Formats: sequence, structure tokens, C-alpha cells
Amino acid sequence: SHQQFPFVRHTDVDVPGRSIPLSFYHFLIPVQHQLNKMTSLMHRNLVLSAHPKWLMQKGTCDIKALGNTATVVEVNPNATIMPKLEAFNSIPRDAFEYRNTVKDELKQLGGIQGVSMGDPPPNARAASIYSFLREEQQQRHGTQIDKRNTMIVDSFTLAAGVVRDYYPQQP
Repeated sequence: SHQQFPFVRHTDVDVPGRSIPLSFYHFLIPVQHQLNKMTSLMHRNLVLSAHPKWLMQKGTCDIKALGNTATVVEVNPNATIMPKLEAFNSIPRDAFEYRNTVKDELKQLGGIQGVSMGDPPPNARAASIYSFLREEQQQRHGTQIDKRNTMIVDSFTLAAGVVRDYYPQQP
């Protein structure tokens, strides 16, 4: 009876002049790929270098006697080094710092602030600062929340209209 399908259009980022809106996830995808690549690289380095390695001249010992050839790095026979067990720093500190920077960028693009996760800014102690930051975050999320609430009300209104068409009339 309302001459509409019982669904409503819910958009994320409306772009003037475009019939197809964008999702805010569209802006997160490249940063997420960067974070995934960095995490994979760090995992690979950790797996390759986490175990200590024997550094020795080639032919110094029978590698099969060690029981695990992956732990041996043989060097040039002309080099004069004593065999030693060496552990390597598998992931440099710069990699962790860069990964944290990418994670922070991802949070910023996603609209996630430290206050919402229970992590206030450093040296913020007054309740007025917390309330200001909460209000700022609510303002940022306000448009999305308003759109979602409108979508829910509109879809239930349309669904109720369809139900009313099939509900028996009371005299």
C-alpha cells in the first residue's frame, strides 16, 4: 500500500554527483594491506632467525652430526673464525615503530580514538578533558550513527506497512 519495497538505502560516504556511495573501508584497505605485509615480513624474519645459528668454516665439522642443517651457516674456508653459536636480532626496532605508525594511521582513518578504547592522551587528568574528547568522538561518529538510526526506523516503518496490509482489519 505504501508503493515501496520494504527496504531502504543505507550509505556510508555519499559523494555528490555519484549514484554509488563510498564506504569508509575503501580508505582503510591500502593501509590494512600495508599492515598485513609488514606483519608477514616480521613473522618471516622471526621464523628464519629465531633459532641460534652455528657460524663455522666450511668443512670444520660434519653438519649431519648437528642433527639440524638449518642451524648452520658455513663461511668461506679462507675466513679464519672459530666455530661459535650466534643468535641474531630477527626484527629491528624500526620495524616495530613503523608497524605501530601504520596501526595508528589505520585507527585514525577508522575513527577509533584512544578514549574509546580506554587509553586517554598522555598527561590528560581532568574530567573536562575526557568529556571534551568523548564529545569530539561522538561528533565524528554522529553522521554514521544518525544514518544508521534513520535506516532502522525507515526499514521497520516500511515492514510495518507491509504487515498492516495483511493484518486482518478490526471493526
